[in-house]
Amino acid sequence: MRGSGEHGEWGKGSVGVESAVRTSSHGTLYVVEGRIEAPTGDRPHVRAVWIVERSRPEPGPDW
Repeated sequence: MRGSGEHGEWGKGSVGVESAVRTSSHGTLYVVEGRIEAPTGDRPHVRAVWIVERSRPEPGPDW
């Protein structure tokens, strides 16, 4: 998912973390990915993805 897409574009953070925000008919999709350092010294690649639904533009008390 690197590069720019039809509805969003990647941004590069100062510590090698990349993020993207895209919109669709369902809502806004957020993606953050990069490497983290584990206590063992390993550096696994991690990707977190979530969507904020169009019908719920803000987190509510039931989240």
